[in-house]
Amino acid sequence: MSIMTQSHCNNPNMTMLTVIIVNYNGALFIKKCLDSVMHQLAHMPHMKIIVIDNASTDASLDCIAPYESNITLIKNTVNVGFPAAHNQILDQLSTPYLWLLNNDTEFSHATDLVSPIIDYFEANPSTVGLSPKLLNTDGTLQAQGSGFSRWVFNTNKTRAVRFLSGASLFIRTSFFKSIQGFDPQLFFYNDDIDFAMQAKKHKKKLIYFPSLEVTHHGGLSTAFNPISTQIGGYFGSVYLCKKYYPRLIFYLYFLLVWLLITLKKGYYMCMKTDASSEWVTELTHLQQRLAHDI
Repeated sequence: MSIMTQSHCNNPNMTMLTVIIVNYNGALFIKKCLDSVMHQLAHMPHMKIIVIDNASTDASLDCIAPYESNITLIKNTVNVGFPAAHNQILDQLSTPYLWLLNNDTEFSHATDLVSPIIDYFEANPSTVGLSPKLLNTDGTLQAQGSGFSRWVFNTNKTRAVRFLSGASLFIRTSFFKSIQGFDPQLFFYNDDIDFAMQAKKHKKKLIYFPSLEVTHHGGLSTAFNPISTQIGGYFGSVYLCKKYYPRLIFYLYFLLVWLLITLKKGYYMCMKTDASSEWVTELTHLQQRLAHDI
């Protein structure tokens, strides 16, 4: 056992972990998420829990209210997006580790999820990110990343991987601060891709820890605002391609996404739906932003 692991075990009152949950219109599922987290206090009673509400318009705050004695609740007046919500508290983070947890996740109330992960971090200083196995609502394996990477996560062995989903992501705080949190150009989606690329750039490790499981219902939060989330996804993917890949690859990808946006805009111009005009407007603004900012 390493000296660092011994330090953790010998200091049970030390606050090792901060859980961060960003919520936007999550009234349907935030309670299950918070209930799961509250049961982890039995294993790590001094962990901090921060909930950042991004100006929800549903009953989210009513659902969160019963937990306020155990959490720090931050109420944003506008939806600043996922990365900015984390960055706004970057200077306040004082624990060695963070747990970035989507509001549409839940997990066993009987399982100690946090201690084995903290102990792994303590024994492996080059590890900066760690994720448990993610399950779909029906209990099947949820691939972290594209479906093509399913084979990477279809294992029961702890292993290093190139990418981890941000749905239930444990992070070494010192590394997160050293890269100044998430890229502020991102709004929703792609933040976990950027984190993975930063880990690679700094020659750090991402670890898949399949002996522990978290159910990620997935897509529930984006259903409330599918247009803005998809728009943010398009922009973020082009932005990160320019940030990390050679110029030729970026140009080819830029043209591919531009064509996709043009086709999608043409579809909504021809096929009238309740959201057609909003889609056309937002896709037009996206093309203008890509032309101006990328």
